Amino acid sequence: MIVLSYFTAIWNSNIEDTVLKRKDERMNATTEVINSMKIIKLNSWVRHFIEKVTFKRNRELKTIKKSLLVN
Repeated sequence: MIVLSYFTAIWNSNIEDTVLKRKDERMNATTEVINSMKIIKLNSWVRHFIEKVTFKRNRELKTIKKSLLVN
């Protein structure tokens, strides 16, 4: 049982690292959008950046759901 717990903990740790990396990517994209809001609005790039942040958020959510199914 201890061996199973050990491998489960390692697997959960790897998933958590992936979630944190994806969250960091999303936060960087969101920060980029907020800092460049004036330029984005001026050049009508709003849809592109919404899709970019939404894609990153969906990837993050898939990883979180994957980790919840195991626990």
